[in-house]
Amino acid sequence: MVSLSNATNYPDACGPIIANFPAVTPSSSTSFNCYRHVEDHEPRVAGFMSQKSILSGTNDDVHFISVNRDAAAASAGAFSEYVVAIHDRSNDSITIRAAPLYIMSREVKGLKELRSTEGSATRRIQARNMLGQTFGSKRSRAAIQAAERNRVDVSAMNEIAHHLQEDININTRTLPDMDETNYGDNSRPGPPPNLDAEEPAQVYSISTIVPEPELKACPTRELLAAITEEDRARILPYSRSGWINQHLTFIAQHSKVDKLRLRLLFHISCMLCFRQANMSRGDPGKLKERMSRVPPVVQEGLWARYSEASRLSQPNRVTSEMDVKLLAHLFVLTLVVDDFAADIGAIASDLHLPAARVVKIFHAIGCKMETPNLTDRNRLGLPKDAPLDRRAFLRIPLNFPKPRRGRAQRA
Repeated sequence: MVSLSNATNYPDACGPIIANFPAVTPSSSTSFNCYRHVEDHEPRVAGFMSQKSILSGTNDDVHFISVNRDAAAASAGAFSEYVVAIHDRSNDSITIRAAPLYIMSREVKGLKELRSTEGSATRRIQARNMLGQTFGSKRSRAAIQAAERNRVDVSAMNEIAHHLQEDININTRTLPDMDETNYGDNSRPGPPPNLDAEEPAQVYSISTIVPEPELKACPTRELLAAITEEDRARILPYSRSGWINQHLTFIAQHSKVDKLRLRLLFHISCMLCFRQANMSRGDPGKLKERMSRVPPVVQEGLWARYSEASRLSQPNRVTSEMDVKLLAHLFVLTLVVDDFAADIGAIASDLHLPAARVVKIFHAIGCKMETPNLTDRNRLGLPKDAPLDRRAFLRIPLNFPKPRRGRAQRA
């Protein structure tokens, strides 16, 4: 008759174990060792199977390793026991002994050198955490668990990577590139400048501001025949500009007439009239009456360049952005007339605008605000000793303001 007995597990006794190999089965020549750790200040565990232990085995090709799953389950309160029945033929008895379970993981030795440093570092961290969970103190195990909870799963970011890239592309559109850093934003209100100009007269082309047919529409003979300001007021579309009247008087006093300046002054008067009429826009009939002295070809050009189509069925309108564009183009013409040293105070007075806003637009077309030096006074025919206010100088190299990051501000 077979006798059945249950073996007593002593703390120092090492009994049978159960190893599970999910993928690769080791060869019969593979040797295994079991390691356990008990700290001096902790009491001895009652049985071998509930002690913290590691099973390790190796051969020429593969290294196997595992942690005692029963000890980990016992610490979590989910302990389940495996037993092994040992048959002794000498006395025909069966002894039942508890056996710890090890689910073996493997590592191919030949692949170690092919793995990247980053992967090796990750494996070292995982192995270190495994040892810490098995043999570490309560404090170290708590730290390892906290680190695992806070670890970022990089693979989970793959699904949203394209969304992040789109956000980056949208948010970096306003960043200046190399050309914008050196020469300003391409959306400047003024005409396109020649960045390779060697002198101020080459920076802006007059034809990009005033087409040739509009220049020829200027009544040069009538303006030259007008002697008094009252006579000019009957010809000029905008007759209340002290700056324009001053220049017309200067041209009339010289025997050699500068027809280009004369035509530019008349076109500036048309631009001022166009702006003034649209500021107090109301009845279309009154608007047409205010612009009656502006030649039709000039009217068509001004509406085409400095107005926007309305979303409603109403005629085109001059928006605030278009008003800044008009002023910027007008200021370029004043620079040409003033030998590229515009009188800020006189222009601001004619426009009824703060000098700070006029200065800002002059900055946008590449000007520097300076007090005329002795060379400038001689070139412009200004008094040598009289105190003068600052003027808007267009100098080489050009000095455009750097584009602002973020939301643009209206000039």
